[in-house]
This record gives sequence, C-alpha cells and structure tokens, in this order.
Amino acid sequence: MNIDEQKHREIAIKEFPKFTEMLESILNLKRWGFQKTLSGTSTRFPPSIIYDSQWCRVRFLWPVPDIRDREASIHILYGRLHAPNDAEMILWNGEQCFCWHDIDLVLHFLDGRSPEDVAYKDYDLPGVMKKFYDSKDRRWSQREWLVRMHEKVWEHYGIRFFEFFDLHRPDLWSRYIRFVKEFRRLKESGSKTQYGGPWPSNIC
Repeated sequence: MNIDEQKHREIAIKEFPKFTEMLESILNLKRWGFQKTLSGTSTRFPPSIIYDSQWCRVRFLWPVPDIRDREASIHILYGRLHAPNDAEMILWNGEQCFCWHDIDLVLHFLDGRSPEDVAYKDYDLPGVMKKFYDSKDRRWSQREWLVRMHEKVWEHYGIRFFEFFDLHRPDLWSRYIRFVKEFRRLKESGSKTQYGGPWPSNIC
C-alpha cells in the first residue's frame, strides 16, 4: 500500500462515520429515494461516499487535506446512472466522455438562462446559490455549508433537478449539451486562453 492509499483509507475509517451522520441529518435522502452504495476509497477519486436514486448518483468527495488548508474541504458531484464508481470518463455513443459533473451550469440551464447571459457575467452564481451565500451561517464549516447549499438546491428544484440527469430524458440532456457548447464557445472567443473544462461533446 502506497502513502496515498494509506491516507485515503485513514480518511474513510476516521472521518466517514461522522461525515455520513452529518450528510444524513441535513439531506433528506430517503425523501428523494437515495441509498448509499459506496463509502470508502476508489481508484480515480479521493475517498468518496456515493448515494444512488432512480434518477442519478451523487458523490461526496473528501480530498486529502493540503498542509496549507485550514480545514478539510469536500466536493459534490453528480452523475447519471451510467457513471461508474472508479472512472471519470466512459465510452458513450462511441466517444470518451466525462460522466461526473459540477452543477453550476446545470442550475443556470434549469433557470432558463441563455448561454450568452451566463457567459458574459463572470462569477455569476445561480440564483438559489446566491441566495444561500447571502444568508449562510459563518459558524458552519466548509463541509457543512456546502452540504446545506445542495440541500437548498434539492428543495428549490425538487424532482425536476434529479430528473435532469435521468437517462430516460435524452432530449433534455441533448439540450443541455448544446447549451454548454455555446457557453464554452462564447467564453473561449472572449479570451486569448482556452476556457477550461471538458468539451460539450465529451460529457454524458
């Protein structure tokens, strides 16, 4: 076992029981039909806890803390049901594509905003996130406020948010890919450097 594997195992053993308790006390997972399917280490990700529903997967990642960090941070990603535990990319419709996703652009899309509107307003948060940021309790740790923010997203959009990822809604996902494609084209055309992130044809 190498040093990174050892650190990952230590995080899963020491941190995940309390972390899981916090997740399940804030997020109404049963209401949305989520069940825990992974809690531990994986090959291509930091230690993770994954919950699955009939519509999608949600992944809570716990990166190994940097010595410069004041506290441990987490990241939250969503996947459609074909997203595997141990891979960032899969072969889908003949293309290699990224299958775990942040949700900022997803929320702009669900809010009905145009790619132009989003692209030309740098650091513009989706409405539900902005409202949460403006009212968050400064006593919360980074982990807690991020989980609470996603709880607000779930409450705000309801089933509509989860159905967005549903493999039975390819029409909606195709529209989102076109949205992201145009967003990235606009961002890149306004900059001398290439806008980062996976290209639209490579998300699934």
